[in-house]
Amino acid sequence: MADRKNSDTFPDFQAVIIIVLALVYIGLAAFFNIFLRTGIIYTHFAYIPIVLASIKWERKGVFIALVLACSNLLFHLFRVGTSDFWDDLVRIFFFLVVSLCVGILSEKVRTGQQALRRSEAKYRHIFESSFSGIAVCRDDTILLANARLHEILGYPQPELIGCSLPKLVPEPDKPILQKGLAKLIRNKEYGSRFECRLIRKNGVVIWSDAVVTATQYEKTPAFLINVKDITGEKKSEEERRKLIEVSRQQQEQLVHSVRLAEMGEMAASVAHELNQPLTGIRTYADNAAYMIDESAGSLDEIRENLTLISKQVDRAKKIINQMRELTRKTDLSFEPLDINGSVREIVEFLKPQLELSRIEVLMNLSPDLPRIMGDQVRLEQVFLNLITNARRAMEESEERRLKIRSFLEDGVHGSVVIEIQDTGKGFAKDTGEKFFMPFYTTKKAGEGTGLGLPIALKIIEAHNGSIEASGIPGQGAKFVVKLPRRKEPGNLP
Repeated sequence: MADRKNSDTFPDFQAVIIIVLALVYIGLAAFFNIFLRTGIIYTHFAYIPIVLASIKWERKGVFIALVLACSNLLFHLFRVGTSDFWDDLVRIFFFLVVSLCVGILSEKVRTGQQALRRSEAKYRHIFESSFSGIAVCRDDTILLANARLHEILGYPQPELIGCSLPKLVPEPDKPILQKGLAKLIRNKEYGSRFECRLIRKNGVVIWSDAVVTATQYEKTPAFLINVKDITGEKKSEEERRKLIEVSRQQQEQLVHSVRLAEMGEMAASVAHELNQPLTGIRTYADNAAYMIDESAGSLDEIRENLTLISKQVDRAKKIINQMRELTRKTDLSFEPLDINGSVREIVEFLKPQLELSRIEVLMNLSPDLPRIMGDQVRLEQVFLNLITNARRAMEESEERRLKIRSFLEDGVHGSVVIEIQDTGKGFAKDTGEKFFMPFYTTKKAGEGTGLGLPIALKIIEAHNGSIEASGIPGQGAKFVVKLPRRKEPGNLP
């Protein structure tokens, strides 16, 4: 309150001094003109109150100059003036010129000072109200810090002033800070941005996003550092990564589960397929034993039976290995792949089922297809699902024909295309749009999960490919798989 009172009374004190000096000038003028009969000495004293009045009141200070000018004219009016009238007119002219010049200059200075104070107040407001912590530093020492930075680091104001900046950074992150400052020195125009950890006063370490730019402070080069607390964002990012990993693992498990379910549905036909080599093994073994016991055959005949047993074992082993490959849970592995070979493997694996269903298979695979980048097990699962669906769709059809075709779309730079077309019951357009929705199925209750095609779509999309489905009710369906040639795939589900 005392400072405010002083600021209020100080301008009044100035006004009193100016008035007193003006009265002193008038008194001196009267004394010199009336008693000493000279006006040379006192005349220049007038400029003191005139200049002071113009500084204080700016252009309005000319009022004092007019008062003093009128006092000179009054001496001539009462015939006590000692100088020539024209000399006094010249003095009055200079009184007014000096008053106006000083007043205008004072007005400009005051306007500039007010603008400077407003600018300083504006930037001070921005500095203090910023959501980011801001500090002005020089030689790794904090010269100025706003309230938000004190809040972020847990220091009371103004405890950070004079603090060493490296002291606030953990030892492992100090090279990051030094690198950021070095980058600022090399590129002052654009500054530097980096993430590093900071130590709060209570010892807790937080993550920060820092931006460092060059500036001037008290007419000396310095740097401005903006700090944003991103600890919460880092934790959220870590949680998001964990959730993505859990989701990926769950989707992997779902893919594996669907594959096992499909294998379970084929168990009967696989058992039938294995029964054939096992029956052959039993027959050839009995023949060999009979020949040995009864001496009924030659050594070459016995050897031939043993060779046939070995072939049947290889046949059974191949069937078992195919099932193992399709049912095992594997890590993702993308490598150059012959897609025709994968299609043939699945057709060969499903051959017993297709024969039992009396389905004629027509394959037209282009021999000049380029290799693709793919995961063999996952792509074989897609073709297994599509061909199995086609077999089921033809169970009630009189004509049962499965066409499988591969070709290169649009010349040598196009996609590799695999078409699987059946003569089954087909489907309407609106039904086809729902096929790739999870849990949607046209099968009877207990015969399907509704996840086969959605998972197949995810697998193909992860290879940067696509699946298209089309059909006509009662005339069959066609599924078209398109895969890019030798492109890096995305992340599988």
